[in-house]
This record gives sequence, C-alpha cells and structure tokens, in this order.
Amino acid sequence: MMRRGIIILLLSISMSLWAQEATMFIPQQYEDVLSGAERLEDIQFYSYPYQFNIIDVRDMKSKYPELEIPDTIEIIPPDFPTFSDITLLMAILSEPGSESKLVIWIAGNYERDRVTLYVDETLDRNFTNDGRPKTLKAGKDPLGVKIWPYGKEKRFRNMNIAVSERNNPIDNAVRQLGDFSLLDMTNRFSIGIHGGFGGGTLNYSYDNLETGFPTWYDVTLAEVQLGMSLNYHIKGFRLGLKGTYQNVKQYTSYYNIRIDEPGFVVNPSNGDRIYRENVATSNNQDLHSSSRLQLGMLVGLRINISRNVEIQPTVTMGYLFYNSGEYISNKFLEPQLVYNHNRDRFMEGGLRFEFITGRFRSVSLGMNY
Repeated sequence: MMRRGIIILLLSISMSLWAQEATMFIPQQYEDVLSGAERLEDIQFYSYPYQFNIIDVRDMKSKYPELEIPDTIEIIPPDFPTFSDITLLMAILSEPGSESKLVIWIAGNYERDRVTLYVDETLDRNFTNDGRPKTLKAGKDPLGVKIWPYGKEKRFRNMNIAVSERNNPIDNAVRQLGDFSLLDMTNRFSIGIHGGFGGGTLNYSYDNLETGFPTWYDVTLAEVQLGMSLNYHIKGFRLGLKGTYQNVKQYTSYYNIRIDEPGFVVNPSNGDRIYRENVATSNNQDLHSSSRLQLGMLVGLRINISRNVEIQPTVTMGYLFYNSGEYISNKFLEPQLVYNHNRDRFMEGGLRFEFITGRFRSVSLGMNY
C-alpha cells in the first residue's frame, strides 16, 4: 500500500532548557585598584560602525595626538551571530609612566535595549582568544570586566560597564514578547510538545490475474496527532528526536475492479451511444490500524529572519509502529485475509516558523509532507 500526499499541519510549543546569556553593554566607568585603594574615573568611549577587520583610527588619533599608532589597525574579529547592527567602541587608557593604550571593543545591537559586547581583554586585537561575550540589559546594575592593558604579567584593571534605560519602541515591543532571542539558541537543548491535523490519500494498484484487468484501491484519510520532541540547537541547525501518537480515520475507501475494456455501447431502447468505464466499485474493502506511534530523528536548517523569528526547513526520518499490527485486505470476505503490518519506514519534509513568546518559551507553526 503506497502512502501519498499526507499533509500535516503542526503547532508546537517549546520550553527552553537554555541558560540566558550574553547581550548588551555600554561602557561608562573605569575602576583602578592600586594597593587596596579605589578611584573611579570616567572613560569616554566613541562609537563607529563596524565594516571590515581593517579599522581606520585616524579620528581617534586626531582626538588624542599622543597616540603613536598606524592610521589603520587590523583586528581578528569573533564569530558573529546575526545582529541588527555591529559597532566599534574605542577609548583611551593611560597611567603615569606608561604609554596610552587604544581600546577597541565590538558591540552587537548597540542601539538596542540589549547589547552583546566582545571585550579584547589583553588589547592584542584578537577577539578569538578572549572569554565569552558580555551581556547587560538597559537600566540594570553595571557589570565588572577585567582587562590587562599592559599584558597578563602586569596587574589587571577592573571596568564597570552599564547601559542606560532606552526608550526604543522596537525594544519595548520585544520586551513584551520576552527578553530572550532566538540568536541565543546555540549549543542548547529544548523540549517541546506538538499537535497537528492533516489528510491525504492511499493508493494501491495491481493487475488482477483472474480478470486480466487492473484492480486498485483508493482510500481517503484524516489524521490527528500529538507528540513530544527533544532538540539540540547549534549554529545554523536544529537536531532532534521526535515521538508522535497518531490517530487515523479512514473515512472513504473504494475497491475498483475493471471488468472489461472501456468503450461505447448502444442503448437498445433509443439507439444512443453511451461511454462506459466498465469498472465495478465496492466500498470499505480493507481495514487499517487506526492508531500508531511515529518515532524519528530530525534535522532542520535555522534561518534567522529577525531577532524573534526563524524559518526552519526540516527533514524527519524514522519508523511508524502500528497498534494492531495487522492489515485486513477485505473485511467482508470469509475467511478474512489478515497480514502482519507492524511497522513502516517514513520520511517527512517540512517547513516551520518559530516565534519567541517569552523567556524560555517559543511557539512554532509548520507543515509536513
């Protein structure tokens, strides 16, 4: 029996197991700890759009003539996720007896309510050998960051960084949905429940040796399902295991037997020519299992179209296990012909849209074939 055209519409809700981390910063204060004493000093940071890994620093040199550096500086940037904007933050650090140092940091979503800050801890212009990016939300307490402007053999400096409260209508709308981004779904697990409905047809045809003509089944199905999934999110992909209980209603079934070649015959009463298919059709000839369990492995491509929305083309492969384990080919005949039908292999292709609905929560809508 061939299964064709089963279209399933799905609604799923995912509960995240991710730990919330990295997103936003604007530097404000610099704290120097010397011999147990503290002094606070405001450090002015200047922002520039980030375009390439070759950085033009002539504007900073015009502001600070004491800087003895080339006009351009090459950096090794980190591996960025998708940001609405990427900004360079530059400032000058100095202390008595030492040359002034140019600080270059990189900020993602700098104009938004949450910012991801990449800190160059040793000022070596290499952002791949530092710690994880730092995160802060607008209006929250400053976060302490350690840097070593003169090398790790020297003493470190503490810097307090914070972001002021924003009045950004876009960010206000995002906060209403939750303070979590799909971009944070990297190297994280999630669990979800899903449900759906769909329909399709079954078709099977063969040559009937008794009649010498084709015989075929046509079955129309309706299906509802409910299941759970375990997913692991990596950059650009979603890997998962999915289990789904399916209930199938076979609401029309036709058994068609061709008894002669199609053609025209003459109506003896009036002489009119009538075209006949010469197909005998019987209803409800077979009986399938009404419920089954679908177990499969899936892989999906994660395509970010915004901070809170992803498109995910998916492919799922696995097995269908039937509850009765049998198939009755003609339930009206005695004795009935009963065949073992315990499982089938399946493959589904799908497309789903995933939306953030709050912290650690998302909803997806999709369709599988």
